[in-house]
Amino acid sequence: MKYGITLLALLFIACGYVPVASYSDKFFGEGVYVEITMDPQLPEASVGAKDAINLAVLTRFNNTLSSKQSAHSVIDVRVLSVSSTPVAYDENGFISHYRATVNLSFKVQNINGATMSASTSGYYDYPASSTSALLIEEAKLGAVSNATIQALDKFISQMAYYGAQQEQKQTQKQEEAQDLPSTKK
Repeated sequence: MKYGITLLALLFIACGYVPVASYSDKFFGEGVYVEITMDPQLPEASVGAKDAINLAVLTRFNNTLSSKQSAHSVIDVRVLSVSSTPVAYDENGFISHYRATVNLSFKVQNINGATMSASTSGYYDYPASSTSALLIEEAKLGAVSNATIQALDKFISQMAYYGAQQEQKQTQKQEEAQDLPSTKK
């Protein structure tokens, strides 16, 4: 068992695995403020999006939430659209399932003035077979929440990719700076 854990740790180190938080730390700095522009047609989705993003800042980016004045970075999130489209029908031709789709836009700016923008979308299917409109609406809100989390996961992946690119550029600049004095000799 001891050798299995050691082997697993060695594989993670050897493959170059780096957690998302290590890339985002360099960009975000200390403290993040999340600002959200609400969708007036579905304010519950906007509130759910803010909660999901705040949770991601704490858990996925391993950072802290701050006031706008003291934050080193600001994430501006806009709910571009929330829609439901039929995806399945029953044998009588009635809609049995809908797909909730959420489109989000992110603009991140840090204290140094660097910005990163991304647009993502997520979707989630929910049943519409109940005769109660209340149950269908509850299922829709749950689907919108799950679609928002999926869109947020895509943003987190894009943020990690952006952070990796920035780190690579910085490494290349440092290597070029070290090579310059030796070429002048």
